[in-house]
This record gives sequence, structure tokens and C-alpha cells, in this order.
Amino acid sequence: MLAAVGSASLPRRAAVDTLDLRVMSRVAMVVCVVCLTASAHADSRKAQVFPLAASGLPDNLSQAPAKLTKALAVAIKGQVASVPIEDAAGLLECDPESSTCLASVAKSVSAERLVFGSITYDKNRVKVTLTRFDVGPDRQQQTFELEGTTADALAKDLVKSSAPLFGGEAPLITEDKPIDETPPGGEPLPQTMPGKITSSTWAMIGGGAVLAAGGVVMLVSAQSIKRDVQNAPTATVEDIRRLRALEDRGVQRTLIGNVMMIGGGVVLAAGVVRAVIQRKSSPEAPVVQPAPVEGGAVLLFTVIR
Repeated sequence: MLAAVGSASLPRRAAVDTLDLRVMSRVAMVVCVVCLTASAHADSRKAQVFPLAASGLPDNLSQAPAKLTKALAVAIKGQVASVPIEDAAGLLECDPESSTCLASVAKSVSAERLVFGSITYDKNRVKVTLTRFDVGPDRQQQTFELEGTTADALAKDLVKSSAPLFGGEAPLITEDKPIDETPPGGEPLPQTMPGKITSSTWAMIGGGAVLAAGGVVMLVSAQSIKRDVQNAPTATVEDIRRLRALEDRGVQRTLIGNVMMIGGGVVLAAGVVRAVIQRKSSPEAPVVQPAPVEGGAVLLFTVIR
């Protein structure tokens, strides 16, 4: 009896499991639709651009689907959907080829316009087929053959070519303005142009070099006097006086040579640093100035903000 009861309960348990799976699947679909709807309400724009499907693209055009989708969304002031149109329709268990299905998708994401399509690549030619669905319903589809050879160029071509499909809206992307790759909430990096080295910087470089060279000359002269001191006669009092004068002159030239060479080197280094900074034209370029200290000199870097 117990065995019979146990065997009879197996089909019932399987039916319960199947029912649970169906309920969980339905709940998951509802949650996904709610997520899509919440995402749409977070943005006031009424157009949804679904990711363009593509296959067979070469490696250099692997980023084309994402860039073309983004460029199209920017041009029509729309929002890029997080899932393809097939997935959005699948959540509602309908066929995206049906206008009724597209109307349901538009309602679920609170959009007045849906844009989706595909990219094909054949014999080095890129073709994009776009479908524009406006609630009403109004459904239009066109195919555009693009001439660009890079993802950015293709995006610009698509925006220009497809403008009439969206009521002749002026494209936001032009030849002089590339696609904005700035992440949401981020700030674009400042663009700098090569700067010009000022005349005062050239004067520092030249003056430092001349001063350092003068110091080297003085040190060479001091070495010559040192040799003269070593070979000078010391037989008479007059010879001793000339020797002392010669030694004083050598010490003086050594001191002057050291000061000139060190000071010239500091000024020369400061001038080179300033030249590099001015050439880079940094928006927060530091000011470099030599400052004398006891026993030598230092370079002071001042950043102006």
C-alpha cells in the first residue's frame, strides 16, 4: 500500500515542479520588463535605440555596432536600450515583426519611438538597415550603404544618411566633431596645443650656458696659475712676494670659476625645464626659478592654479 501511494505521488510532484518553473519564469519576465520601464522613466527622452545587430564584421570594425548605435541615439536625442529588440520582444512573448508587438515594447519602456536594425558586411561594403517605429503606428524601414572604413567614419556616415528617416533632424555629429567617448558623468580631458617658448626662457638658457662656460675658463686659468706657483722661484724676498700675489690670484679665480659654473648650470637647467613646460602648454604649468642658498642654489617650482 505504501509503495502504491509513493508511486502515485511522483506524477503529482512533477506537475508541481513544472508549475513552479512556469511561475518563476513569468516572474522573471515581469521583473525584466519593470527594470526596462524604470530605466526609461529615469530619462525624459522618448526615443529608444536598440543595439544594432551585426555579424561577419572584420576585426577593425568590431566596435562599429556599439559606436553606430550610440551615434544614432545622440543624433535623434534618444536613449540606447540595454537589450536588443528581439530580447525586449521576447520578454513580452511577441514577434518584433508585428506592429502590435512593437507598440507593446514601446509602452513597456515609455517610448514614443523605437529604432532598431542590423549591419551587414559584404565585399568591403557596409550596409545598415534601420527600422523606425512610431506609436500610431508608423513603421518605416530603409537600407543605407556607408562609405567609411573605420567605426567612427561609419557612425558619421550613418547619422548623415539616415537624417531624412527621422524627419530631417540635423545630425549632432559633424566632420569636425568626433563621437563623444566621455563616460556618463565624467569630464572631458583638457586638450592642449604645443606652446611657444618665450624669449625670457631662451635668455635663461643662453645666459646660463655663457655663465657656465665662463666658469670653466676661470677654473682652467686657476689651474694654469697653480702650475706657475709650483714652478715659481723663492730665492729672494721679491720672489716670495710675487709668489703670494700669484697664489691669491689663483684662489680668487678658483672661487669665481666655481661660482660661475654652478650658477650658470642652475640657470641653464631652469631654462631647459621652463622650455619643456612652455612647449607642453600645461594648464597648470609650474613656474621654475633658481634661488640661492648657503653653499649653493636650489630650483623652486611654483604651481599656479
